[in-house]
Amino acid sequence: MPSFNKNIIKYMVIIGIFLVIVGFVQVKGFILSEKDMENMKNIQIITGQTDIEGEGIIVTVADKDLKDREKIVYDTDIITIVNILEHAGAEAISVNNERVISTNKIKVNKMKIKINNNEYDSPFVIKAIGHPKTLSDAFNPRVLSEVNGFNLIKDYIIINIEKKDKLIIPKYKGNIAFKYAKPIKK
Repeated sequence: MPSFNKNIIKYMVIIGIFLVIVGFVQVKGFILSEKDMENMKNIQIITGQTDIEGEGIIVTVADKDLKDREKIVYDTDIITIVNILEHAGAEAISVNNERVISTNKIKVNKMKIKINNNEYDSPFVIKAIGHPKTLSDAFNPRVLSEVNGFNLIKDYIIINIEKKDKLIIPKYKGNIAFKYAKPIKK
């Protein structure tokens, strides 16, 4: 009989501790509000941690002439197009289904372009989620004259733009690691 009472007391203490922890979590705001949940979803989108969908455009970029090294797509062309899309308000971008985030690396590797750790040949399919008309208008020659060097790109590569009601951009497949940036401890 005395051991039965000791077990009841143990369980009551454990339940009491659990209730105190639950109360503390609620008081300190650890239960997320709808606004906090929305912020979490936005953070996941910005950091590329989730697949997303929405309206936007597809920009297909291809070599004009494989035999002429002056008429092929270079990493700088892809970077310029990504920058134009970001400047025009694209909320998410992918190049050949590689999600573009702030830590991406797009660079030339011999006759291929390396995006993150994967190499690709022409053509390059760049998807951008955002207002389709605004994004496609960013490639208007009058607007592009303000963007340094883009007129050269138009002369030596092939660009095709399609507006889409629904695009799917996959999540970032790599690891995000910062070498220098650290959160401030309070």
